[in-house]
Amino acid sequence: MKKYLLILCAFMFCLNGFSQDIKIGVRTGSSFYKLSGPLETNETQSFATGFVFAITGQYNLSESFGFRTELSYVQKSSLQEYTDRFFTIIKPDLGSPGVRSVIYGGDRYTLEKRFNIFSLPLHAVYRPSRKIEIFGGIDLDFTAGASGEGNMSFRSTDEDPEISYIQALNYDYTSNFTSEFFAPSANFNLIIDYDLNQDGIVEKVNVPKTIPAYYYFDFDEDRNFKTFKSFDVALAAGASYYINPGLYIRVKVNYGLRDTTFEEFDYSLQDVNSDATFIFRDDYDRKIGGQLSLGFQF
Repeated sequence: MKKYLLILCAFMFCLNGFSQDIKIGVRTGSSFYKLSGPLETNETQSFATGFVFAITGQYNLSESFGFRTELSYVQKSSLQEYTDRFFTIIKPDLGSPGVRSVIYGGDRYTLEKRFNIFSLPLHAVYRPSRKIEIFGGIDLDFTAGASGEGNMSFRSTDEDPEISYIQALNYDYTSNFTSEFFAPSANFNLIIDYDLNQDGIVEKVNVPKTIPAYYYFDFDEDRNFKTFKSFDVALAAGASYYINPGLYIRVKVNYGLRDTTFEEFDYSLQDVNSDATFIFRDDYDRKIGGQLSLGFQF
């Protein structure tokens, strides 16, 4: 990504040497996004905030019309929540092969998914006055990393004895290391009474304090585990208000055009199949949201 930044900066510098119609600058501010798509019962997806920084370049065809591009870094996040009913999976210690049980229950599940994105916007610009500017076009987004953080408060009254505990969710979706499948032994400090082997004998079972990204999946070194797609295209529109000829406030909205999740990792948290395998949903989850920023161009 550094080479693209150098190329864009060199391109803008060269153009600036030949024409005063080229404007370069920077902008920074806040982003607010969420994943929008079909929801399960008791599930919500809410806007979450992030950070944006961009190096901008604009070529003016006239006083009213122009074209703009940027090299921008954008944090896009989405807060996923379940209340009441969802399931959890109880596995043997350290995720070793063996019996695993699906338990239904509920209380509260929260997970903020974060996407670190390098974006290349391509926008047409119209300036009806010296103070106001409106623009629209597309953004080409490249995801450099995806993570998730949250917690799960689980309580099942269907079990005897009752099961109740709280787990932290600490996900690195882009990692294919074994650490994303097996919780380290230091995290196994939650102990529950449970008949894991379904043989009528209740025993002490260690449950991890923190769950990694692919804990519910069986490790396979030959398989590429990747939850989210690396490339996205979004429609973009917005407006800028110029405080003076160089300083402006900008509002921008985005509407993603691609499904951001791979089907083999888009599974239900409400139910499983009769053989305890995941029910895959293949929902069309797109990123929608916007940015509020302060910028300067010269």
